[in-house]
Amino acid sequence: MESRIDLTEGRIAEKLVKLALPIMATSFIQMAYNLTDMLWLEGLEPMLWRPLEQQDFFHN
Repeated sequence: MESRIDLTEGRIAEKLVKLALPIMATSFIQMAYNLTDMLWLEGLEPMLWRPLEQQDFFHN
C-alpha cells in the first residue's frame, strides 16, 4: 500500500507547511545541538578550548 501526498492540488498554504516542517525541524535540531555544544565548551578551561576557536576560524 503506497500512500502519496499530492502537492499539486488543494490549498497552497497547507502544502507549503507540509514541505517546510521537515526543514524547520532539522534547523531547530541543529540550533539546539550548536547551543548545547557552545554551553558545554563554555564550561571547559580556556586553555583547553582555545585551539577549538582557532580551528573554527580556519574552517570558515
